[in-house]
Amino acid sequence: MSTRRKILWLFAVTLLAGVGTLKAEWTEPVFHGELTHPDGYWMALDPALSNDETIIYFRCHDLIYDENTIWEAHRDETEDTFTGKRVLTEIFNDGEAMGSPWATENGLHLYYYQWSGGECYIKMAERATTDDTWTHVKTFDEIHTAGIGDSMPTLTGDELTMFYMRTIGGKKYIWKATRPTIEEPFSDIEEVSELNDSCNTVSRPSILPDGLTIYYDAQDGSAPSIYKATRSSTDEPFGNIEVLDFCLPDKGESHPYVAPDGTGFYFFGGWGVGQGGIWEIHWVDPYNSALQSIEDAIAKKIKAIEIVNAAIDKEMTALEALQELTAGGEYGELGLRRIDIFRARIRIILSMLRQRRARAELRKGLRELERALVLLGANPAPQDEVSSEAPAPGPLRLRIGR
Repeated sequence: MSTRRKILWLFAVTLLAGVGTLKAEWTEPVFHGELTHPDGYWMALDPALSNDETIIYFRCHDLIYDENTIWEAHRDETEDTFTGKRVLTEIFNDGEAMGSPWATENGLHLYYYQWSGGECYIKMAERATTDDTWTHVKTFDEIHTAGIGDSMPTLTGDELTMFYMRTIGGKKYIWKATRPTIEEPFSDIEEVSELNDSCNTVSRPSILPDGLTIYYDAQDGSAPSIYKATRSSTDEPFGNIEVLDFCLPDKGESHPYVAPDGTGFYFFGGWGVGQGGIWEIHWVDPYNSALQSIEDAIAKKIKAIEIVNAAIDKEMTALEALQELTAGGEYGELGLRRIDIFRARIRIILSMLRQRRARAELRKGLRELERALVLLGANPAPQDEVSSEAPAPGPLRLRIGR
């Protein structure tokens, strides 16, 4: 953000009385204990999610197979807990541990690792629609070397570049491979040395769809932390390596998965604090948060103006009814005096005056919020003239009638 934009932004924020404070950069972490095995010993790891973040894939030990398997669970809204856990038995081979799932944005390809014959391979399953079960279709033998473990795959949005973890002699590294099309085998297999040189042990990459930002866990001491690295183009090495500031040395955050839009973070955490499993946290950009807060406040003020307009309309109808009653002289038959009608009309008129003043204040606040959006570089959406600027009733005259 430019210096001028920051100054305008700070000035605009001062106009946000009643809107609320800006959100912090990180939301509070949420622990998904519902994914960990009820006995508390077998913890959920390796999270990956569908594009809308309502389906989670993860690794956990299964007591029936007595092996690490890939599971899935569902939720209706991103604020909910996950339910309906099941093992992806359709791609599990008894006696062969598997894990580290990664699903494409369309939900039709699932990449993962699986042990077979003492070797760890990266594989892929697919399905025709998101309502179908998975079918194993490919093992990426072209990237595998005997005696070396390949696991933890993550791909760019076009599925043409895969980053993965390679284990050589017990030490973990991040490697990558590319291919011209998704029908062809991977080639150009190489170590991502700029990441591997950043710490003693690096593993479990998570790449964003454009290939310009990567997250991974790395460890120099006793517990891992999650790191982030960026680059300007896919032809360049990664740089700007930093530890994410929600990481704590004694928690051991690892196994990161980052949603395609870069705001939803899922990771394993809990070593040393008694809650081992998958956690969820979200990044909230202060600038976008300010815009959203202003837009929400504008919507509330417009709704309030509509309510006031409706109340004024009803009061005007009541006032007109009383005017007809006094003009017709029929109030006596109802046991009313003219002074009673007069007092009722006075109360309605005073109420309408208060409603008009409230509406004027709401309109004033609405204009201030719209100016704040302009200062932030956003264009306020055109408002419905009838909703936000309903014409006021005519002059209020205290005419008693006969």
